[in-house]
Amino acid sequence: MRKPSLGLSIVSVWLACSFFLVGCDLGNILRVKYFEPVDFRNLKRSSGPNDALACPSDYCDVPVDVATVWYSRDVEEVFSEVVKVLSKQDRTEILKIDRDRHQAIAVQSTRWLRFPDTVWVEVAELGGSSSLLIYSRSNYGYWDLGVNLARIKALVRVVENALPENSRVPQGSSKS
Repeated sequence: MRKPSLGLSIVSVWLACSFFLVGCDLGNILRVKYFEPVDFRNLKRSSGPNDALACPSDYCDVPVDVATVWYSRDVEEVFSEVVKVLSKQDRTEILKIDRDRHQAIAVQSTRWLRFPDTVWVEVAELGGSSSLLIYSRSNYGYWDLGVNLARIKALVRVVENALPENSRVPQGSSKS
């Protein structure tokens, strides 16, 4: 009887692993590691390239990936839109809504392997204006392949589109 070739064995193992990973929902296996509220004023970012931050440039003390704008809308109104937007995101589960802090914490699974990423969205208030603060971080892995940055850009765009056009506070005007 003939022994299977090494090439056939390698291909068989590769196919078995591929089918396992594609059919496997890792989000049900991997636990969410980050789910506590964050303080955006004192945020400690990940040491690796697996997170992204959206914040007004004059609000957060750490490097920002996406600068958000201030809106002439009540913080409660903007936060309500944020919760609606988050609840409609694919593969997303809202873990906590803190109405006092105007912060929502959610977990969104990556598209293919369902790795859980934690997303914090807060609406800050300053001088009667409000702004979006979004921090998205991978729970596993060193690189995120740009997923968190794409996520916060999409969330900012969707929330901005949900608000009236004249909501933006003109750049350079006083918020106080």
